[in-house]
Amino acid sequence: MADPSLLGAEHTKLLGTISTRSVGKTGSLAGGAVSGSFLFFFSLGYGSAWLRPIFAKPSAWRILEAVIAIIMWAIAAKLVLGD
Repeated sequence: MADPSLLGAEHTKLLGTISTRSVGKTGSLAGGAVSGSFLFFFSLGYGSAWLRPIFAKPSAWRILEAVIAIIMWAIAAKLVLGD
């Protein structure tokens, strides 16, 4: 599993890169980042409780992992082949 402190550093770099495109809109960017983060973690907490019965079955995990693998292969193909 990835080190959580490294994940925070990556998010900081990503937000820093995005912020260079929106000069003069730092308040909107900060508000969007804060509200997006809150929504993500709020949904993660309630979603996990709601999905717990579904993911009690091993087949649900296999399906989830297959979907993630397909998405990752699609991203890799796009990176290799270009736009």
